[in-house]
Formats: sequence, C-alpha cells, structure tokens
Amino acid sequence: ARLCDLYIAPSAMEHVPFYRTQILYRLPQLRWLDFSPVHAEEKVEAAVAYGADVEEKREIWMDTVGHPESFVDRRKVTEQVIKQLEASVATGFAPAV
Repeated sequence: ARLCDLYIAPSAMEHVPFYRTQILYRLPQLRWLDFSPVHAEEKVEAAVAYGADVEEKREIWMDTVGHPESFVDRRKVTEQVIKQLEASVATGFAPAV
C-alpha cells in the first residue's frame, strides 16, 4: 500500500516556506495534502524546484553553446532558496535571496 493522502495541518509545518513543494517532491504519489487535492502542476513545480530538468537544460546548452561556465540556472525557487527560507524562519531573519 502506498501513502496517497497526508494531513499535516494544523501544525507548525504549515509555516515552513514551500512545505507543500518539499512534501510533494519527496512524496509525488500523494493525491491529497492538508485537505486540498494535489494537482499535476504542483508536482511538476516541485520537481523543477529540486532541479529535475536542470541537467537536461545544461546538456542542451552544452550541445548548442559549448561553454559550461556560461550556463545559468534561472529557477526562482531552488532547494538552496528553500533551505535559506527555512533558516530564516528558525532564526527570525529574512534571507538575502
């Protein structure tokens, strides 16, 4: 049996930045999360936030341009940003993102 429905709310987890993104990345089989259906778009956003397509884009860049140092990862939300936001919640300081 696979976990399909997960109810965390109400809890402190709700206040963690991008908690849905993190959970959906780690548990992509979920259908419901905290009284809300999980949409395919959210699952794609979670995968992209954790770099699911970055290597493919880097390979295309290398095939086209050929200079790895000029490749730029332009994701707005990355695992690094999520970690910075979590740290800011823990310390009470806003990160420079």
